[in-house]
Amino acid sequence: NPALGVHEQGSGRLDVAAALSTTVTGEPSSVVLGRHEWPHDDDVPATKPLRYRNDGTQPVTLDLAVRGPEGADRVFSVSPARVTVPAGGTAEVAVSGDARQGAADGAYSGSVVATAGDAEVLRTPVGLNREPECYPVTFDHPGAPGGRRLTLLVNVATGALTYVRDGTARLAKGDYLVQSLLGPEEGPHTIVTRPDLRVERATRVVLDAGAAGPLEVVAPDPAAVPGAHSVVVERRLGEHTASVEVYHPGGFRPGTRVGHAGPSLPAGELDVFVSAQSRSPSASYWLGWAEQGRVPDGFVRRPRESDLARVRTTIALKPLGGPRDLAGYVVAPSGAEGPTFFTDVTSTPTSTRYTTPDARWRALYFDEGSLMSGNEERYGAGRTYDRSFGAPVIGPVMYTSGYPNLTRAGNEIAVSLSLFGDREGNEGYSRTSSARTALYRDGELVGENDNTGHGTFAVPPGPAVFRARTEVTRAPEVSDFSTRIEVDWTFRSDTTTRERRLPMSVVRFTPELDHTGSAPAHRPLTLPLVVDQQRGVDNPPLRHFRVDVSYDDGRSWAPLPVLGRAALVGNRAVPGTFVSLRVHATDDRGGELSQTVIHAYRLG
Repeated sequence: NPALGVHEQGSGRLDVAAALSTTVTGEPSSVVLGRHEWPHDDDVPATKPLRYRNDGTQPVTLDLAVRGPEGADRVFSVSPARVTVPAGGTAEVAVSGDARQGAADGAYSGSVVATAGDAEVLRTPVGLNREPECYPVTFDHPGAPGGRRLTLLVNVATGALTYVRDGTARLAKGDYLVQSLLGPEEGPHTIVTRPDLRVERATRVVLDAGAAGPLEVVAPDPAAVPGAHSVVVERRLGEHTASVEVYHPGGFRPGTRVGHAGPSLPAGELDVFVSAQSRSPSASYWLGWAEQGRVPDGFVRRPRESDLARVRTTIALKPLGGPRDLAGYVVAPSGAEGPTFFTDVTSTPTSTRYTTPDARWRALYFDEGSLMSGNEERYGAGRTYDRSFGAPVIGPVMYTSGYPNLTRAGNEIAVSLSLFGDREGNEGYSRTSSARTALYRDGELVGENDNTGHGTFAVPPGPAVFRARTEVTRAPEVSDFSTRIEVDWTFRSDTTTRERRLPMSVVRFTPELDHTGSAPAHRPLTLPLVVDQQRGVDNPPLRHFRVDVSYDDGRSWAPLPVLGRAALVGNRAVPGTFVSLRVHATDDRGGELSQTVIHAYRLG
């Protein structure tokens, strides 16, 4: 492909038959003309020889030309343009590259193509690198322990990584996150981070290891076995983000130290996560902290159990066995997410973890068929919290993370629902066997897809009444509960000048059920109706609730008495029957909800 360089395609496809029969070869197989340092006004063309060998019995005359992407013929040249290679002999040409002729910085490539008559005989790749604006940078590490000195730099704008082992580098102009790992090859190491290096001239960077302090986190239980420990530094600059991580799979090694170089930054520009996970026979320890603005010069924590929060989590309706994990992470004030903690809950329905208070935490549960994401929480020291994942009734919930559920941007409407949330309002996702999401405008179908609760649809301009509908059937091997869910939300909308969130509401059914998701047959049950509405928009309240029940998987329905935000279910069916529910409600601005859950809970 003449539009592609050798970095994308090499020298082309290999014709094996032609290669075996050819008598003309070239040496070297590629011509590398080096890196040409910035600035380029004083560059000197680089030239290297290319030697052709003819193993045939007749001389061969070759016409030579440079081919390649745009600019290759200006940067590269070959001289002479025609050469005769004697039988059994060689002929040499000069291949040159002039970085001054490049219109932009970066890598240039092409091929020296040799033809004999109309036949292409040989293609030799050629390349050079026209360096962008770069400067020499020297790294000093006063107070560093003996051993290696490895420095990692991340270009904040591009994400490009540079590793420096000898203390010097040429770096492109820009902003960098810098971290040095100092000490013996196997540790312990001193970790010094400078998050704000600006390269725009020749620079000397001092990373003072002497200012670093000890890094140590110890769980309260002496029997706890250290697991993954890490320090993550995340730098934000405008719309760009860069991060570095030092990971210790079995805990921070004694003697490890950590420190900051350079000035402190505004809190919104730098997050530092220190994470330490341990496991005892009876509990997990999720110890996580989020610092802002500066990497701590030393970080030592030896909390007592009374300094931590105890969180007991029950996984509902999931048979033991198979991969089952709890996970969680700290959320910084900026919204950045720290490293993930894991606890294997394959063999137990309830697990206990001790975790650091005050930080914002988000927990998750996942198995082979589903994923659930909890709400962000802050825990108090010395307190116990009981939480669960997967408790029925499973159905639609609104996002709590700030992600929108229903928006209009100009003449494009986007809908996104978590259809498998649980009783506590945790967002949920499940493997499904079928799904459909559609949008109607004034009763006419605008568009549809086979996504589970998600769709973006172009609509005609102007005001109209819309109906977003999503319906999903759960894969039968995942669960007997909430096997089919349907949601219809009717709303009014007009063309917007920017993306706007639109009012949207769903209802969570939250009856008190036992650990099997069951309620006693033939015994009345209160069915609270919890209205869940999109965040970040003025939602009118839902009113005029109508609730129906079915004991035959939705083939027939009967109305239930409703008082305020609760209905009363008689549960008039034999044990083992699944109860299905549907609700209809309206608001004062034309919003209308119809929602159905088949197999909401079971009668025991």
